[in-house]
Amino acid sequence: MAESELTTTNTYCRICAVACGIVVHSEGDQVVKITGDNNHPISHGYTCPKGRASGKFHHHPKRLNKALIRKNGRLNESSKDENIADLGDKLRHIIEQYGSDSIAYYLGTAVSFDSAGYAATNAFFEALDTKQRYSCATIDTVSKFLVSELMSGFPGLHPIVDTLDCKLLLLLGTNPMVSHGHLNGFADPARYLRAIEKRGELWVADPRTTRTAKLASEHLALQPGSDYALLAHLVKSILADGIDKQYVAQYCRSEDILILTRAVEAFTLQRTCEQTGLQAPQINKLLKSIRKNGKVAVLTGTGCTMTSNANLTDWLAWCLQIITGTFERQGGMWFNPGLTMGLNKIPVFPVGDAIPEPGPKTRPELPRFRGEYSCAALIDEIEAGNIRAMVIPGGNPLPAFPDSKRTIAALKNLDVLLVADVVENEITDLATHIWPCQGQLERSDVNPLMEIYRIAVAGQYTPAVMSSEGDRSPLWWWYAKLAEQLDLTFFPNAQQADKISNDDYIAATVMPNAEILAQLKAEPTALVTDWRVEPWVENSVIPDGKWRLTPTGLVEQMNNNLEQTTTMQLKLIPGRQVHTLNSQLRDIHATGRVSVKIHINDKYAESASIEQGQIITVRSDHGQLKGIAEISEDIIAGAVWIPHGWMETNVCQLTSHSEDIDQLSGMVTQSAIPVTIEVD
Repeated sequence: MAESELTTTNTYCRICAVACGIVVHSEGDQVVKITGDNNHPISHGYTCPKGRASGKFHHHPKRLNKALIRKNGRLNESSKDENIADLGDKLRHIIEQYGSDSIAYYLGTAVSFDSAGYAATNAFFEALDTKQRYSCATIDTVSKFLVSELMSGFPGLHPIVDTLDCKLLLLLGTNPMVSHGHLNGFADPARYLRAIEKRGELWVADPRTTRTAKLASEHLALQPGSDYALLAHLVKSILADGIDKQYVAQYCRSEDILILTRAVEAFTLQRTCEQTGLQAPQINKLLKSIRKNGKVAVLTGTGCTMTSNANLTDWLAWCLQIITGTFERQGGMWFNPGLTMGLNKIPVFPVGDAIPEPGPKTRPELPRFRGEYSCAALIDEIEAGNIRAMVIPGGNPLPAFPDSKRTIAALKNLDVLLVADVVENEITDLATHIWPCQGQLERSDVNPLMEIYRIAVAGQYTPAVMSSEGDRSPLWWWYAKLAEQLDLTFFPNAQQADKISNDDYIAATVMPNAEILAQLKAEPTALVTDWRVEPWVENSVIPDGKWRLTPTGLVEQMNNNLEQTTTMQLKLIPGRQVHTLNSQLRDIHATGRVSVKIHINDKYAESASIEQGQIITVRSDHGQLKGIAEISEDIIAGAVWIPHGWMETNVCQLTSHSEDIDQLSGMVTQSAIPVTIEVD
């Protein structure tokens, strides 16, 4: 087929928050291929294998095309009207008998990239008035929001690397070459990371020699879960010699500096070497670089945020950057206010104290933070009968929640399990009702929610690229129809829903600023207004112009950690793969089937008499799993790396709903878990 016969349409990828520019090459109703948009001002023609696989995902053989209802134990096709009517009857009965709090939702990753669907989900459950709200945030990232609010008063601050001028970047537990950065969107990561390394230094702290580590000036192969100890020593040392005195005097309280000094004083060089497994010259070299540069940008990822020390790691990362005057300074980290949200233009910023509400009835000790309960409580609530119906838009908790067998049993016991998704997966197999939704290529979109995670102040609009087949409809349309059945006030109403377009819904709810929306529609790719902005957080957000450097809960967690005994026991680290995104794209992607194996160090394997390709069993205090041994030099002897998001070798079998739960955030510990290995 000649290139000239193809239709090409510029759009952007909505698989992750980076939003790389892509070009869809299609012929009729078939996507032929997807390439990067060379004119995109941020991604410059780059797109990852996941983005290039979007066409294959659009034509997935398991695409959901028809509304489905489970009858007599089997899913059967139904009309959309029949599906909505049956669902409405069942939910109304549940509400009358048990109240609206008996209906819950789990907000998955995918719906976060559907701007209209995300807005509609929140609007629907606000109208329903239920407290039973859960999301993937308490699976992998809640420490970032918690630390932000504890230290600034606002949970939505996420430091962004100054890619223009940064000369010293420390990456902990993150692999942007695969993940594109955790809440820090590195489109074309090699371009931006190499530029930083060329003008200065790129340090990577990770138990694995990742793709990113191979680009680094220095790689610190530390023990899983010990990132906080490295940061504690760095903070201790910089407090003694190296702080930005002018910045600290202006934006920190002297009493907080004293409390922080006491909190980290135990982290001597010897103790830090023992906990991290690093050598003293490595740590001293990093310290020398920080003192020489005066600033250090620090970025953490899920390798840190899924550990029991997640809060401490993010807290100490912020502390290190504050005492070195790195935040909101050229060459350091800045806070993206979002092109659409314009957080830097809010005159009086509302701040909070991160004081959580109590958890649900079965787990009141777990915090309700940012309007959500912890996912650690969800299964208990179902088993206790407090949740009778569940709505899951754009998510698959089975390979993400601890103890998948118990999770499956609980979900099967629900009166109603509504799944709204694009393709069949393990969770649709359990559903009582299924809504087939439009995929990313079938809907117009603009996503202000993700703008604050990008490396530039930028926004982008895209029209729909492909037409929808069968019953595939926008998620907001389904909610509008169900809202009518339940007599809920919801825009649009059911009659309007059949008359308005996705663009109309976006204009009314997602992007009410008509001027900005018009600017985005007029731009052929992304609209970039700035690559960093003037300081606004220290002037408008932090209470009384001072960082809350030592939140009581975090200092207490640090003190409790001092009592723990350091061990070099083998530990699990789950991770990401370049061709999959969590549980998505496991069987449809750019370069053939992706395998999932248990990666172990070559010297450890030799000492344990484990051979390449052998079946081995990994055990924790909570469960076990079997898999194929992959022996490698690219992982330290104290770590076991298993990709997450898979059912057959499911790392969540090694974790628990009831134990190892962070009491400040409700986060389930899913990394740096002690394990043993047995040869079958």
